[in-house]
Amino acid sequence: MASDGSRAVLKRPFCNHRGGKFANRVGFTPEAGYVSINIDFIRRARRLGARVMRTEGLFIMQVSNWLTTAVASCAFAMQASAGVVGFNESFTANSASWRNSNGAADLAWFSSGGPSGGSYASSTFNLISTTAGGFPPTVIRAQQGYGSSGGAFVGNWIAEGVTGVSFRFRHDLSEAINVTGRFASANNFPGAAVVAFTPVQANVWTTIFINLTATSPNFVSFEGSSYAAVFSNIGNMQFGFTVPAALVGQNIDGHFDIADFNIVPAPGALALIGLVGLARRRAR
Repeated sequence: MASDGSRAVLKRPFCNHRGGKFANRVGFTPEAGYVSINIDFIRRARRLGARVMRTEGLFIMQVSNWLTTAVASCAFAMQASAGVVGFNESFTANSASWRNSNGAADLAWFSSGGPSGGSYASSTFNLISTTAGGFPPTVIRAQQGYGSSGGAFVGNWIAEGVTGVSFRFRHDLSEAINVTGRFASANNFPGAAVVAFTPVQANVWTTIFINLTATSPNFVSFEGSSYAAVFSNIGNMQFGFTVPAALVGQNIDGHFDIADFNIVPAPGALALIGLVGLARRRAR
């Protein structure tokens, strides 16, 4: 940031299209493959904008213009690379080729009854085969080989800056459960096993978030492999549950519902877009 004696001059940032990173010219700090906003820069920009608007009235819009250009440039680069980040499956028209516990059939689909009355997909699983201390059963599968969601979630999640997944989940068992998950390549090995910490009570739509950053406490196992080996080549997602001790081996059908599945991006990109919106509101 410099001054020509009459008005403030803010250097334009540049975008590294390979990683979607901004140079540290105006307070942006590139970290771990995604955009991170330097809060000191935001504070300086706000102070400068408020001062200049009283004399020129246009500075904030000028800031907005180059920020908008920068965001658009990096967004285009990330979209061209794969587009995994920002993936959403809302099961709007059907079950999107997500399948049941053994992969033999697509999930049942319902146009209403989901969160906020919307659509959702559902799996039925009988607990008679479960055992005490056994591996959590899988009840929902999204896999490249099935064409689930058109394969839109398939790719290198590390390069894409994926930090987690979130979705809405419901079941009708008599006791609370914890959702489990497994992420793997299209060949289904190696894989990463995870468990969500939020308990899901019966018949309640619950928001589940699974942290998928390298040091996440949600990880249970990499099956003898590593974080990098698994998440650089994601093709399959599988979700299940921890079986309550009182229900192990019981001949009962459970219904497991899923809605509004999202791949969560790194927070810096969202913060940058928010800064553009702030600048535009100030300009008005």
